[in-house]
Amino acid sequence: CGQVTFEDGALQVETDDNTGCAYANLWQYLQVEDTSEAPVDLLNGRPDRQGTGLFFRAGVGDEDTDPVNWSLSGGLGGRGGIPTREEDWYGIGNFYDDVEVGRFFELAGVDDHAQGVEAFYNVGIVASVHVSFDVQWIDPALPSDESVVLGGRIATRF
Repeated sequence: CGQVTFEDGALQVETDDNTGCAYANLWQYLQVEDTSEAPVDLLNGRPDRQGTGLFFRAGVGDEDTDPVNWSLSGGLGGRGGIPTREEDWYGIGNFYDDVEVGRFFELAGVDDHAQGVEAFYNVGIVASVHVSFDVQWIDPALPSDESVVLGGRIATRF
């Protein structure tokens, strides 16, 4: 990580021996359909309970070495909700990143923030196979137009 400058006809990255960042995540169910007493697995990348909840992430970066000063994201997501579709996941969320631009990037047209919105629906075919559909609106910090991105994927878990 480091600040980027343009010196002697080349890009130069300033480095620092010490850097860091901090962030926090929150997931809170608002409504739960199943009453399982099993613990929620925070590392498996999916909602463990059928229901709907809120998610939130906030982070800050080292201003001396990280181009992102702070970042916020949050939204609504869950699993189930449609009868006979207990293994489907869904979500909608947004993000905002505050970017340290600096003189070089300001001259290059880089904005002081990036933001976007994403919505997805993940269809459970069987317990280990899912098909996802995704739409994103992105307003990047880089000097380019806003974008709408459509996506799809097939994922398997063993």
